[in-house]
Amino acid sequence: MKAARDFISGLFGRSSHQNGVQDDFIKGLRDWVELATLEERESRTEAMRRIIEARNDSRIELSLNGPRLSSLPRQIGNLTALTSLNLGSNQLITLPAEIGNLVALTRLDLCSNQLTELPAEIGNLVALKSLNLRSNQITTLPATIGNLAALTALDLGSNRLTALPAEIGNLVALTNLNLGFNRLTALPTDAGNLIALTTLDLGSNRLANFPAEIGNLTALTILGLSLNQLKTIPSEIGNLTALTSLNLYGNQLTELPTEIGNLVALTRLDLRFNQLITLPAEIGKLVALAGLNIYGNQLTAVPEEIGNLVALTNLNLGSSKLTTVPDSLLNPPEGLHRSINLQVNPIPPEEAVRLSALARARGVALNISIQDAAADQK
Repeated sequence: MKAARDFISGLFGRSSHQNGVQDDFIKGLRDWVELATLEERESRTEAMRRIIEARNDSRIELSLNGPRLSSLPRQIGNLTALTSLNLGSNQLITLPAEIGNLVALTRLDLCSNQLTELPAEIGNLVALKSLNLRSNQITTLPATIGNLAALTALDLGSNRLTALPAEIGNLVALTNLNLGFNRLTALPTDAGNLIALTTLDLGSNRLANFPAEIGNLTALTILGLSLNQLKTIPSEIGNLTALTSLNLYGNQLTELPTEIGNLVALTRLDLRFNQLITLPAEIGKLVALAGLNIYGNQLTAVPEEIGNLVALTNLNLGSSKLTTVPDSLLNPPEGLHRSINLQVNPIPPEEAVRLSALARARGVALNISIQDAAADQK
């Protein structure tokens, strides 16, 4: 402990007195260091050094990433010149209210901590463009989050959120929003106001419904909804004509809206492990689709129109209830290399032989087991 005191006094002694009176800023930091456990004192001493240097030099960037700090000193709020602050990979449980004094911040990284909530003062950071809160234990967000009108990237992935405040809809500059791996059961309708969004990840939540207002997000190019509890998708999804990737893996869908055919820019569609019984004929309108994965559903047939997917290179129809597929699937455009998986389907042996021959003749890589098909018939 004495060594730490001597180090701090020697390094900052000249700046720690003003007319014989100890600077409250330095004193507060020293108190913060001395309150630390022996295991953390070295980390806090190093953090103190960086904080004092940042203040003395009016630095605009500060990184305290990774020293396993359990708390922050309230003096962090004195660094009003900062535009970038990295506090990732620590053990922070709370943030001091003084964090709200850093009104020049444009980037704040708090990923991989143990935060359970944010102070209301976070809403004072109105210049903030990027906020990374990934991998914490946050259960709720303050309504003041809606004040961050300049925010373009918000990462809340891998937390414990069960709901979002309606004020999330005020973040109209957002282009990237990650809410994956939380405990959300619903979205506020105000989420439909986020019209600048290009990427939205809602995977691994507990969503049972998807608000129709999501159809307002016409700038979306990537939408992740995997591993939820969705039974239906609103028809308004057809408004998202800029989508290139749609992930619906691991839900409880039994059908798709016909409006899915409006997504003419879509190149990837993941429908694995749902309860789909049929596909709408309109799926054939997805002329940009290169990858379609429908593995693990309950399909007994696929529509003839699926043969219109002229960009399709990878199609997975495994583990369903198909007895055949349209011949047009095995007749891709010239120069297009197509791969189709039909494993684990009750396709009769003679039909499996016919499809295999057709695939070979047309250069399609067809994964189908004639032996398995024969066994299914016994």
